[in-house]
Amino acid sequence: MKKKATNEDIANFIKQCAEEINSQLDYELRVADSSIWRAEKELIDTFTDKQKNLYCEFLNARQHYYDILTQKYKTVK
Repeated sequence: MKKKATNEDIANFIKQCAEEINSQLDYELRVADSSIWRAEKELIDTFTDKQKNLYCEFLNARQHYYDILTQKYKTVK
């Protein structure tokens, strides 16, 4: 006779699959993050002083944008 799967069995199976997927994505995210940081450092090393100043302005503007965006969505919740 076949064993019937209970709701708990199915929930445990789905949880296990989700944890495995999440673990794999976490690993891939860490590797991608390291690649981005390394590539950005190599890029910045090639900049002239003027380009470095412009890049700093860009980073500040982007951070300001993300701060506003974060604040907007905190107040929406």
